[in-house]
Amino acid sequence: MYGATIIVLESMVQERSFNSIRGETGGCLIVMKSFEFIFILYLMHKIIGITNFLYELCSKNLLTS
Repeated sequence: MYGATIIVLESMVQERSFNSIRGETGGCLIVMKSFEFIFILYLMHKIIGITNFLYELCSKNLLTS
């Protein structure tokens, strides 16, 4: 999903003729390629995985009680 988004933004920067669209997509592209953004996405993925695991564990415990 991340790779596809980067490809679309890069094509928008290259193909759009309006400077405002190029500027906005170029800015988004710079931010999305930054280390901080990628690190936050990684942490969110890990936290959501742990949350899902805990939810499934609690659901099993409630069903068996």
